[in-house]
Amino acid sequence: MPVKLANPIWIPVIAVMGMILGVTLGTNAVAQTIPSYEQDIRPLLASKCFSCHNTGTTKGGVNLDNYKELGRVIEDGAFWLKVVDQIKTRAMPPKSEPALTVSEYSKLVDGLNGILQQSLQQQSPGHVVIRRLSHAEYHYTVLDLLNVDFDAKAYFPSDGSGGGGFDNQGGALFFTPLKLERYYDAAEQIVGRAHADAAKWRQLVPVEYKQYWWERFGNWVKDLLFEEYEEINSPDVAAMRVVVPLATKAYRRFLTNEE
Repeated sequence: MPVKLANPIWIPVIAVMGMILGVTLGTNAVAQTIPSYEQDIRPLLASKCFSCHNTGTTKGGVNLDNYKELGRVIEDGAFWLKVVDQIKTRAMPPKSEPALTVSEYSKLVDGLNGILQQSLQQQSPGHVVIRRLSHAEYHYTVLDLLNVDFDAKAYFPSDGSGGGGFDNQGGALFFTPLKLERYYDAAEQIVGRAHADAAKWRQLVPVEYKQYWWERFGNWVKDLLFEEYEEINSPDVAAMRVVVPLATKAYRRFLTNEE
């Protein structure tokens, strides 16, 4: 089939760049295998702690009997760190109760610490706000990439200010459905302005693309004869020659093949 060409070739505009910071949490190695909460630790808590810390009797407002599964212990990790501290300092069990043996003490302290440390390695950081560019940053980025002076502050809904009163505070630079629609509209306007200026457009698209009729005919014949073939004067290859330099400048690094 003949290739239908769009005139002009529109350049995708990357309007927003997000940066997600990963936090690596280091943990101390546990010498022995971490015991099972349900099979090893909870029965020990039942024999030593539940008489005073159960649903009916919650001394100090603490109900350990309520934690029947490992998942609930992990969810309340901060609380269980306090429980471990009480055991480590020998504040619990109280002096009125039999003291823990060395084996029982080690199983509770090392076991609970091991469970909590392991849970940190498996936890996700939770909801992360994707930081968009502030309107001022967007304006200067478009000016640098496309040489188009676009008044982002006047076009987009105003930026909120962060806790410190700055308009580039990451927590305040979130997306709303309205802003996302405006970014698409802005991209069309920006590229339209660049295309309307012949000099600017020539900088972005140094070579005008055209596929002649004999090239289209050759591709049509190849399409009839072969399942896989290299297209003559491919529009995709021509577009890559324009898009890749622009995207490389936008990313400020070389792109990967996947990108």
